[in-house]
Amino acid sequence: TITIPSTVLTNLGVTSFNISAITNTATTCANTFTNVQVNFIVNPLPNVTPSNITVADTCIDVDANGNILGETNLPDGNYTFTYVLSGANTSASQNGAAAITSGNGTFTIPVTLFTTTGVTTFTLTSITNVATGCTTTGLSISDNFTVIPLPNASNATIAVNDICLIDGVATVSVSNASALTDGNYTIIYDLTDANISSGNSIIVTFTSGNASFVIPSTLLTNAGNTTITIQDLITNTTFCGTSTLAISPITFIIDDEVTPT
Repeated sequence: TITIPSTVLTNLGVTSFNISAITNTATTCANTFTNVQVNFIVNPLPNVTPSNITVADTCIDVDANGNILGETNLPDGNYTFTYVLSGANTSASQNGAAAITSGNGTFTIPVTLFTTTGVTTFTLTSITNVATGCTTTGLSISDNFTVIPLPNASNATIAVNDICLIDGVATVSVSNASALTDGNYTIIYDLTDANISSGNSIIVTFTSGNASFVIPSTLLTNAGNTTITIQDLITNTTFCGTSTLAISPITFIIDDEVTPT
């Protein structure tokens, strides 16, 4: 094999390698050649501008999304990279991948690397162009993101008043969610038994762990026992939700009153 020193490969693009003569160093016998040539490409090293890589804040139960935007130093193609995490969550060298088109691409940091909430630092340490095999090492490109806690609705309970079918108003009261920060939340709930519907949503305001909302009458068209189950509670500031709620379902009665004759 023949090694060409990198010090003579100072320009990118197609380069021609020509053998014009060869000499046996032991005998000093030599021979000359013509038209013994091979072309090869000197490819650029991949590079990332620090301001062009960001990681978005994420809830502790989902992957974090990263973005590479407007990076003119990365030709279109597939790239692999290594990174470390520090701060609230720490992790030794990890592998990632991104497909770049017109300088833009996305990548994910798996949720399995998040064990606690708080500010976490993503640091890119190397990047490789899969097509060319060219790798840039020794990088230290960082961005901070926050791993956000889920809303804590432990100890919360719900109650619903029994109603009349014709003109009753079913008010759901949520109490004892003292760990919840005051503010607006989206509640996702299902109805079963006499009235069946799923994925119903409503925005409520929690104050000191308490909130209430009315079930629309259009969802309560049948008399009988109806059970409400809260499936998710999503904070409207961070949009983090918790689908592992320990709020017990509750059943209320819809009476079909008889009009006197």
